[in-house]
Amino acid sequence: MLQFVTDKKAALSVREQVEVVLEGGCRWIELSPCEDLKDVAGELLPLCRDKEAFLVIDDDVDLVEELRVHGVHLSHADRSRAMEVRERLGAHAVIGIDCVTASDAVALKGLDMDYVTFRVEPTPEGVAAFAEIAKAVKDADTGLHIVARGEFPVEMLRDVISAGAAGVAMSDTIISAPSPTDTVSRIISELQACL
Repeated sequence: MLQFVTDKKAALSVREQVEVVLEGGCRWIELSPCEDLKDVAGELLPLCRDKEAFLVIDDDVDLVEELRVHGVHLSHADRSRAMEVRERLGAHAVIGIDCVTASDAVALKGLDMDYVTFRVEPTPEGVAAFAEIAKAVKDADTGLHIVARGEFPVEMLRDVISAGAAGVAMSDTIISAPSPTDTVSRIISELQACL
């Protein structure tokens, strides 16, 4: 699974970013904070629906509920916050949470969360550290999908998946490439070969 995270600092507008990654085959978009968030989300929803892609918005549960977006990505949440968001958005909503340690993810065990993300440095040492975290989360039988967040060269994706990721969340590696669409296609092909 490839999750594309929008970048308000990119040369392309948020809409243009989403258009090119959808064209490349990405089906999971994380809308990060930006100006006119509601208007931007409203523009992205039909694009995502047309391509049968998920759209999640960072942290803004009110907006997710109002626009009936697919879900929310929480930059941090403890058990009580996670439970509150699930109750509010319902069983159909996709909920992801950034975690820093394995303990952060294990604390969510038994809750109806869809995935957790861990920032991974794109170095052999960073991937090794991530592998330890992923193993601890899996050994605790949390049932959570683990997503590695970082800017990985395509050649490193196999190592990241082998370390325990079910997918990757990326931004700049894609959107600053000479052809973001082709880069997305390459990443997806590599992930499919690994999973």
